[in-house]
Amino acid sequence: MGRPKKQIKRNYEAAKIDRLSADWIFSHQTADKDILAGLKTIRARGRDLEQNNDWVRKYLSLLEANVVGRDFVLTLPTVDKKIASNVISAFNAWRDVADVSGGLGAADQYRMALRTCARDGEALVRFMRGSEYPDGLGLLFLESDFLDENNTKDTRSDTRIIGGVEVSKNSNKPVRYHLFQSHPGDSSSGISTRTIPVSADEILHLYRRERPGQTRAVSWLASSIKSLRMLYGYLEAELVAARIASCKMGFYKRPPGEDFGSDDKSAPISDASPGVFEQMPTGWDFVPYDPTHPNANTGGFIKTILRQIASGLNVSYNNFANDLDSVSYSSIRSGTVEEREAWKVLQNWFARNYCQRIFSEWVKMQAITGSYGITSRVAEQVMRAAKWTGRRWQWVDPKDDIATKKQEVEMGITAPSIIAAENGDDYAAIQEQLKADNEIRSNAGLTPVGAQSAAVQDTALNGAQIAAAVQVISAAAKGEVPKESVAPLLKASFPSLDDKEIEEITKPLKNFTATAAGV
Repeated sequence: MGRPKKQIKRNYEAAKIDRLSADWIFSHQTADKDILAGLKTIRARGRDLEQNNDWVRKYLSLLEANVVGRDFVLTLPTVDKKIASNVISAFNAWRDVADVSGGLGAADQYRMALRTCARDGEALVRFMRGSEYPDGLGLLFLESDFLDENNTKDTRSDTRIIGGVEVSKNSNKPVRYHLFQSHPGDSSSGISTRTIPVSADEILHLYRRERPGQTRAVSWLASSIKSLRMLYGYLEAELVAARIASCKMGFYKRPPGEDFGSDDKSAPISDASPGVFEQMPTGWDFVPYDPTHPNANTGGFIKTILRQIASGLNVSYNNFANDLDSVSYSSIRSGTVEEREAWKVLQNWFARNYCQRIFSEWVKMQAITGSYGITSRVAEQVMRAAKWTGRRWQWVDPKDDIATKKQEVEMGITAPSIIAAENGDDYAAIQEQLKADNEIRSNAGLTPVGAQSAAVQDTALNGAQIAAAVQVISAAAKGEVPKESVAPLLKASFPSLDDKEIEEITKPLKNFTATAAGV
């Protein structure tokens, strides 16, 4: 009998453990166990990089500029215009004074929440309710250090605590947040391990969920922190080496058998001066020390690592590294389009999880107090209708952008109010301002803004109409149609032309006599 054939088992290459993957450490833990194991260290390292690393500061600035921009614009398209105007105006006025510390304006609050979430992985806002706050509601911004990441236990009821967040065992929905009474890093107030439970209705816990059942989160910089730190160290070393290389140095080489002596004072040391050459003793030689820095490959190496980091942060390398060398218009446009779609995704996430929550809490408070005509029914209506529009971006040719937007309006696929919101402006406020400006212009005897261009657009002939008019006049000049019929034809074809304009157009025909071709 022959030897039995060995069965060959198919398997994923990614699942094989061999000498090349033996050092690959992995786990099957829950998201929160992985996160809580390194949360405090990663958060501290992210903050250090924000303070000392130029590229991290650039990334956080890109986030603020592209996700929040000047501000988010709130619209209530399906709500009665008067109610919508009152609600939006009141809400925007409240936002400017909502921060209980008094240091953050409306858009600054958005930027603070976003920057904190990106750097630390999560941001906390506590809703302070009471008559001492504007419109009965204030916002207290807290660092995530107030949540004790070591507080994880079973409460022996229908809830459990994970990293300071008490959640339902069935739904994993937050029920309470256990907050330190003071910041654990504030030595001036004494380190307190005592926590107080705060209802989840009073806390806005902002973070990005990347795994089911996740309760806490790490810095958005997590996957790039090591590369950022090592690249910073490499660049620092290269900079120091380049500084040394810029200082020309060398060593005296003594003749064989001659010694400088045992003490340091016997070793000759000289400082070089520009244009001065020293005479050395007979038999001595000078060996220059000339390190070659910066290395010729330094720029390419740094660019490679920065591209990797930019991929981890999901931003365009050219914007992240301020590197526009060797790029074409088409290539940078392609990369920019993809990056802007990523910004829009972040805008939608931020609007849904932060802007909408803040707006809803404010509306609910006004419904309780009956302020601004907001009843329970109106409150439900405006909360459902709320639409948030983030900033949009222009290309290098604003004239083409405006022409494109105008064409989109004419095609009915967008509206002026949407375009204004994308620019960070309030369309209703623009129209009110135009109305006031035109009243001033009218009183001064000037043409209202927009009236002249509208009149020109209504009366101007397009290319096809001009060609048709030329054809009629040409036919009359050749005697193919009576000259007397030209004016009635133009009047019937182009009602926007008045009698005086038609007379000016046909005047040359009165004394014109057709001549045979070639004569």
